[in-house]
Amino acid sequence: MELANQYDFYIVEDDAYGELQFADSSTPKSIKAFDSEDRVLSCSSFSKSLCPGYRLGWLINGRFNDEIQKIQLLSTLSTSAPIQAGLAHYLTYESYDNHLRKLRKELHLAILRFEIIC
Repeated sequence: MELANQYDFYIVEDDAYGELQFADSSTPKSIKAFDSEDRVLSCSSFSKSLCPGYRLGWLINGRFNDEIQKIQLLSTLSTSAPIQAGLAHYLTYESYDNHLRKLRKELHLAILRFEIIC
């Protein structure tokens, strides 16, 4: 972050796999967590953790909100409204955290099984 501040550049953090940490340690902090000058645009996806076929994600864009919205409107032909509504409902009323805990456990077990056969 010091270099970004010193040389006046921005960082795009693509953290699509950030929620899938399954080791015993806690999930590492994102670069955005260290961003005090609003220089990090952080994005991720639900494709890796929840619904691969939906191709939905999110972006924390801070000072670039208006510009990002314009670009998104120009570049996206059609994001499915029913899929977005379903995901919004799931995130609001279901336990995404419980889902992630189960998924991390399954991934960890898959790695252990893979290590056994190799």
